[in-house]
Amino acid sequence: MHLRLLNEKDDQALLTFELENKNWFESFIEAREPTFYSSEGIQQHIRNFLAQYRKSQRLPLLIISDNNEIIGRINLHQICTKTGSAYLGYRVGQASVNCGVASYAVKQILTLAQQKDIKCIKALASIVNKPSRNVLIKNGFQEKRLILNKAIVNGLQIDCIEYQISLNK
Repeated sequence: MHLRLLNEKDDQALLTFELENKNWFESFIEAREPTFYSSEGIQQHIRNFLAQYRKSQRLPLLIISDNNEIIGRINLHQICTKTGSAYLGYRVGQASVNCGVASYAVKQILTLAQQKDIKCIKALASIVNKPSRNVLIKNGFQEKRLILNKAIVNGLQIDCIEYQISLNK
């Protein structure tokens, strides 16, 4: 598997991936707007992410299987070049869970972050999403604080833990 930059030609494959995993993702994170799940919605999503990328505010990557299929996504967002900080987000399709995909992708993006002079990365994980929390800890993130009522998942308020890692060259 490997990571590669999202591009506009990924629209149909990304829409398929997101639709196939919609219920899975929404069991852990806030639901996306219904308009996201359309050709126009996904194209706008990609354009927005790439515009942020060109401004050095986001690094939107796809996790690609050995069969050249999208099996996940990982990105750095809210990148601040002045402070050298960013937030990490990722999602792995249900069929690829427990296969080391998230751990691999996080390890790779940390290397890329160092190359971009990002020194501090924060990530949020729901307190009930133990696998995601384990991925962060395995990659050197440390628990920083509990954020109560951070999101709504399936109509319920959920608490999240904020993790952080400092990267040294």
